[in-house]
Amino acid sequence: MALNLTINSSNPPLGALLAAEHVKGSVNLSVDEGKDNKLRVSESVQFSDVNSITRYLARVTPTLSLYGSNMLEQTEVDHWMEFSTRRVCGQSGLATALGELDMALALRTFLVGHSLTLADLCVWAALKGGRILSQGTEQEKKQDLGKFVELPGAEMGKVVVRFPPEASGYLHIGHAKAALLNQHYQVTFKGKLIMRFDDTNPEKEKEDFEKVILEDVAMLQIKPDQFTYTSDHFPRIQGMAEQLLREGKAYIDDTPPEQMKAAREQRTESRHRSNSVEENLKMWEEMKAGTEYGQTCCMRAKIDMASNNGCMRDPTLYRCKNAPHPRTGSTYRVYPTYDFACPIVDSVEGVTHALRTTEYHDRDDQFYWVIEALRLRKPYIWEYARLNLNNTVLSKRKLTWFVDQGYVDGWDDPRFPTVRGVLRRGMTVEGLKQFIAAQGGSRSVVNMEWDKIWAFNKKIIDPVAPRYTALSGSYSVPVVIPEATEEMKEAVKHPKNTEVGMKEVWYGPRVLVEGADAETFTKGEIVTFINWGNIIITQIHKRLPVTRMQ
Repeated sequence: MALNLTINSSNPPLGALLAAEHVKGSVNLSVDEGKDNKLRVSESVQFSDVNSITRYLARVTPTLSLYGSNMLEQTEVDHWMEFSTRRVCGQSGLATALGELDMALALRTFLVGHSLTLADLCVWAALKGGRILSQGTEQEKKQDLGKFVELPGAEMGKVVVRFPPEASGYLHIGHAKAALLNQHYQVTFKGKLIMRFDDTNPEKEKEDFEKVILEDVAMLQIKPDQFTYTSDHFPRIQGMAEQLLREGKAYIDDTPPEQMKAAREQRTESRHRSNSVEENLKMWEEMKAGTEYGQTCCMRAKIDMASNNGCMRDPTLYRCKNAPHPRTGSTYRVYPTYDFACPIVDSVEGVTHALRTTEYHDRDDQFYWVIEALRLRKPYIWEYARLNLNNTVLSKRKLTWFVDQGYVDGWDDPRFPTVRGVLRRGMTVEGLKQFIAAQGGSRSVVNMEWDKIWAFNKKIIDPVAPRYTALSGSYSVPVVIPEATEEMKEAVKHPKNTEVGMKEVWYGPRVLVEGADAETFTKGEIVTFINWGNIIITQIHKRLPVTRMQ
């Protein structure tokens, strides 16, 4: 027998199409597009009602049990088909209908029996095709994607962004947000992503951390187009610092650190601010040589000690460090500060857009001052909010303390907010990426709970995670089922995804359940045992501390 199903392409009957998809291997069925929905069985037998079409397709393949395995189940299927037509599709009373549906599926996978039926197909089709729910789904998708603002002045194929971690620790999820945001704009504008190690402080730099950071970036599935080091530009940066000295835009100061800090707060100029160029260059040579006196000095920008922005009150540009550098060894005794080196290297390496967290906002004026003072090409700074998680330490210094004190297994301890820590705890890379994507490029600073990030992870693993049953062991209660025989059967590991595979399930007349669950059972109640079905509690025997049921 050959069947022909004609569907209205502008308003297809999803329930009938799903039924057709399930029976096509068991019956000769062709599907065509047309003006009306119609199932042609023969010259004299045709159906135009969608529910009639769906029922016929199920009845013509009884071995699939799409219409239920007995008359009682068929009655239940009819109920849910009517429910999908009148209750779900109608706008009035939708909330009540959804509540009823939620209650029906609270303890079971399928609406009728223990396998897929027309009830599931028709209700799903009604929900999928419902305009109200579709609008809600689209809105939810938009919320999950977050808001990525368009970069001002960005041109396709010409955007260059950078991710500049310091090799002083493992990446945490705050760094992951920075890296993934930069990757987003790299991909969106088909641009270039530079990964640059900020190695301006030899006391903190460790080559071992460079390796693990590269591994962390690989874990996040980020592929930079170029790898650089700030130290690659040390000769150029030092030359530009000397240029500022010669142009009177910087000076050397030997004021003690605490006194200098107090002077900044009081907006008091240093006595060396009016030094001559010659005197500054002489003191600079002392710094470069690493002499005892030179080590007491630093180079400061001559900007504005009266500025309301503390970052503009003659910030430090260069300071002495005795520690050997991992890449340059003992070549240098003086090293640039991050705030001085960053704008120079960004400009030199062709960065068009520098993404920085809002905590750097006060330093933006200093960034642009360096650019203008040295007459360099000007990158655009785009700010975004840093990732703040409640009750979570993200400070590298504090995390290092936990590692050094032996309070944790290491940087990949599952309690740590590092990339490796959260991945070891069960986070998937895709879940982490979706969580970051949901934050978007917003500047709004909010404190988030960890359950938010794990909710994204659940969306990734729930469709593919195998289901197993286990008891805590501390308090279990036997349930006696006289009709059951001891045997082993195979069941799907995932009730909604057969591709996950099969598992062995043992059945028998005595089953153990969690004590906490057993205490909620009442006599005469119908409870659902996973992989078993519905069980009627006929008797409850209580004697402390054990409860026995039948």
